[in-house]
Amino acid sequence: MNWAHFHLMLNHFPVILTITATVLLLWGLIRRKKSATCLSLYLFMASALIILPVYLFGENASEYLQNATGIPEDEIELHEEFAIFAFIPVLITGLLALYSIIYYAKNKKNPSWAIGGIVFFAFIANITLGITANMGGKIRHTELRNNHESVLPHQEREHDD
Repeated sequence: MNWAHFHLMLNHFPVILTITATVLLLWGLIRRKKSATCLSLYLFMASALIILPVYLFGENASEYLQNATGIPEDEIELHEEFAIFAFIPVLITGLLALYSIIYYAKNKKNPSWAIGGIVFFAFIANITLGITANMGGKIRHTELRNNHESVLPHQEREHDD
């Protein structure tokens, strides 16, 4: 096992958790379901905790892959540079969720400004996570690249005359 493997094992969790938490939070707010809202806060915190090693292992995974053959270095660098734009809103969302849980435990109500911040940063996190995940997928999944020659490398392409 290497750093790239750890990065790949964990990187799906923040994406899935953040999407799930966002949907659950919005549903909980619309339907006034405190249990759904509370669960979403824990999911946001879990996403923030898991994104820490994903981000940290990403640097080591990048170094590992740069030594591999057939990996487009520009795809690695683009993914690596954009990852911070997903990392920060996920962390902010997780910290606001932690604050909301502590606040709720003391006051038996959610702080509206923090919940509003969570909704705002959750949308940013979902967008940036999606973009970052797509960029990361292009590193090894040739079918995601714009270069159609790499989609079916074992077949000859038909050319329009």
